[in-house]
Amino acid sequence: MKQFEKFNLTMKSSAIWSHSTDNGEIHSAILHDYQIYHYPKPPLAIFNDNLFRIGSSLRGAKDAAEAILGSTSMFPFMIDLEHKNVWFPSKSPANIGCVWFALHAIKLPLDISQEETKVILHGGLSMNIPVSFRSFKSRCHAAHILRSKSLDNQYPQPFIYGKPRKEITVICDDYRVKYTVKEKKEGYEEL
Repeated sequence: MKQFEKFNLTMKSSAIWSHSTDNGEIHSAILHDYQIYHYPKPPLAIFNDNLFRIGSSLRGAKDAAEAILGSTSMFPFMIDLEHKNVWFPSKSPANIGCVWFALHAIKLPLDISQEETKVILHGGLSMNIPVSFRSFKSRCHAAHILRSKSLDNQYPQPFIYGKPRKEITVICDDYRVKYTVKEKKEGYEEL
């Protein structure tokens, strides 16, 4: 397992889970491009570092998810605005058994038993996680909603053009660097 001090999550990153070292520290394992990489910090620190690259933070991502989805405890968040790279937890992030999944990497979740789900990733890899199928699908659905609503906000909303009521002309005098505003007295009707 390769170890990194900094790790940029990309569209090739699929899952992150935590594990404890011999001396009790929480570290992370990252499934990236079909290889496992070691990161000497917990998963939330990875996300915070990656969000910092785009001018955000974990707190900002949580606030954005709450604003879009409403109150949620196990919030999904977006770490890459360009590619819509959305991540979500399998269970509470405070739980050491939590696995974080990239939404784009999931091909199919399968119900194995009442408290276990098999997650098949693109490329054929799979992970069995100790979470009910219903809970996993619910978290996956919330991540899809966050992604689609964020995508909707990227494009300008349609609006109605109206005729201006007043015409204003700004005149710049080249010699005195003075601006004059003249207002036309007649108005136009709105549409």
